[in-house]
Amino acid sequence: MDNNLLQKLKNWRKATAEAEEVPVFRVFSNAILEAIAQFKPRDKEALLSIKGIRDRKYNKYGEAILALVNEKGENKPTNESEEDTEVNRSSMPFSVSGYLDFLNARLSQSVARIQGEISSLDIRERVIYFSLKDSKDGSVINCLIWKNVYELSGVKFEIGTEVILSGCPDIYKPTGRLSFKALSAELVGEGTLKIAYEKLKAKLQKEGLFDEARKKAILPYPNKIGLITSKGGAVMADFIANIGKFVDSRVEGQLATEELLNSIKTFRNKDIDVLVIIRGGGSMESFLPFNNETLVREVAGFPVPILVGIGHEKDVPLLALVSDMRVSTPTAVANFLNESWEQAETLITPSEQKIFRKFQSIIQKNKDFVRDSLDTMKNAFQKIFNDFSRAQESLKIGFKSIKDQMIDIDRRINGALIPVFRKINFSILNLKNTISDSITKKFLKDFIGAKNRIEESITSYQKQLTNNDPKRQLKLGYSIVMKDGRILKTTSQIQKGDVVSVGLSEGSFDSEVKIIK
Repeated sequence: MDNNLLQKLKNWRKATAEAEEVPVFRVFSNAILEAIAQFKPRDKEALLSIKGIRDRKYNKYGEAILALVNEKGENKPTNESEEDTEVNRSSMPFSVSGYLDFLNARLSQSVARIQGEISSLDIRERVIYFSLKDSKDGSVINCLIWKNVYELSGVKFEIGTEVILSGCPDIYKPTGRLSFKALSAELVGEGTLKIAYEKLKAKLQKEGLFDEARKKAILPYPNKIGLITSKGGAVMADFIANIGKFVDSRVEGQLATEELLNSIKTFRNKDIDVLVIIRGGGSMESFLPFNNETLVREVAGFPVPILVGIGHEKDVPLLALVSDMRVSTPTAVANFLNESWEQAETLITPSEQKIFRKFQSIIQKNKDFVRDSLDTMKNAFQKIFNDFSRAQESLKIGFKSIKDQMIDIDRRINGALIPVFRKINFSILNLKNTISDSITKKFLKDFIGAKNRIEESITSYQKQLTNNDPKRQLKLGYSIVMKDGRILKTTSQIQKGDVVSVGLSEGSFDSEVKIIK
């Protein structure tokens, strides 16, 4: 794919969409532009073969697209010379509309910054027409700026105001009039910028946008961090360990305003804890985007806290004043985000020791309870056995005494009381059985009651042991790191190249230490 051609096609599409006041996808989708940049169609038939381009699109944009494709020598057939190309163009004339499209496609690549004084002004509903005059020789150029771009610039146009415009030439097809189409506008001179800054600052302050009461607190342990900064900036190094989501954006010059605004809107519906906006130092002119009213109001209405590190030595940018928290430099932002985590790290060791002390205390307490319960059971059983033995011995003595007396009586009366003796003996046996059953039932009742109480206590303490088991934390996503069978608590216990064992809720694995932080 020819990336240079693709960029030209996108520039042409943007300029065309703005001229027609339609979204860019209504002109051509990204997929169609990428197909054109890849296959480089050089005639109508080749262009119509690309999916998504039909006669209606070709009639409207075909000649402009082919002009861009055939613009450079590397896009021409190898057997076609510059002279042949000019002959082909002269033999196949453009329509007026097609030629103006061709010119606008080329002119859209001539992006420039021009400075001058506003000499005429015509503000309409969707577009602003004005003239820019050179203060040295009085040269004048017609200009236009779309109303939404004007409002985003934050600059108030008045006759006599000196401005710097960024944009490109553009020919208005219905009249053939050449104008400079401004894509951004900024004031000239630090004094003028200072006056505009103070005026907008007073306005926003009166509305309460800088009040501390409306600012949101940043979570103590931010985990998901959105970052807006320039990808090529040196400040990125401070955030490598903390970034959750990152959006690359210009952070300098008036052209950065739209990119910053779109970047903030990108994060509006993202799942983040805090949004960070950072950039390095610079002049007041380079901080223009951060004093833009539209951008400041977007920050004020953002749903999560915004942390800003765009300090300026003289005048604090308005975006920093409206943010939920501001610090002086990008490095200070990184230090602030790390501070709570560093404090939490110092609390881990004493908390860990507290957990193990509590665990040991519970084990000892339960161990003492089980031992006491066993002693109680043993004493209770021993008492039952002793009572049973004493009762048995008393019965034996009583039975023997009764038997001896009955034998003596029987001998005296020659067996006349034998039936009586047998009846008494039967009653005694029944009494013995009744006493034995009563003792047995009491023993079983006491035994079962003690057993149930012990089981309930053991179950209760088992639950406490389970809840305080350190391995239970593994199921919550934590892990235990060990070296040589010892749990690691600080980085001083390991060296680069050591092999450590990491225990998870299910299984474990060995890992080699690469970097120690």
